[in-house]
Amino acid sequence: MDWVGVEGLELQAVIGLLSWEKQTKQPLIIDLALGCDTAEVAAADDLTLGVDYFAVSQWLESYLQQPVELLEVLAESICEQLLTWPNVRAVKLKITKPWAVPRSQGAWIAVERVRES
Repeated sequence: MDWVGVEGLELQAVIGLLSWEKQTKQPLIIDLALGCDTAEVAAADDLTLGVDYFAVSQWLESYLQQPVELLEVLAESICEQLLTWPNVRAVKLKITKPWAVPRSQGAWIAVERVRES
């Protein structure tokens, strides 16, 4: 399987369990790899046959407008949605929440999901 993706995508989201977290947007850093077949895209030089990581990035920014409490819920729902996109066969996703743990670079979750045949 081939992979295309975006690394270090900084977006804002309302995420968390604490009352103050439900009132303000916080930064999230997203690393995303999308499993697909790039041979057909390369042979035809036609992006419509593959996965447009810029379009996925824009979709993610829009998707993060809905509040969520847990990184686990967010990661699962992002993967579930992306696996419905044409040509996406698998998703590797890491979401880092920089402010989650004092004196750390952040708390994170990493998941990998594959489209069922």
